Amino acid sequence: RHDALLPRFLESLAFLETALTDALCERSSLDPATNPMQRITVAAVLNVSRSVLKWCAESGTPDALLPTLDRALDALEAGFGDVR
Repeated sequence: RHDALLPRFLESLAFLETALTDALCERSSLDPATNPMQRITVAAVLNVSRSVLKWCAESGTPDALLPTLDRALDALEAGFGDVR
């Protein structure tokens, strides 16, 4: 671990989340100050992606990245009703 890098890493994640949220709001003509759903959607997708990347790295299955990410995003879209 590199604890000294954590603040910079978190700052970069916040920047990415804000940039993606702004882009999504611009495309949908919604105001992120009055509608939190775009920020929540971006945060959910980023965290699902991060979790899949971590799982693939820890399990030693890099070839599973894309199919696992597809399944995870499908589950997110479906509300995680069936996550087998």
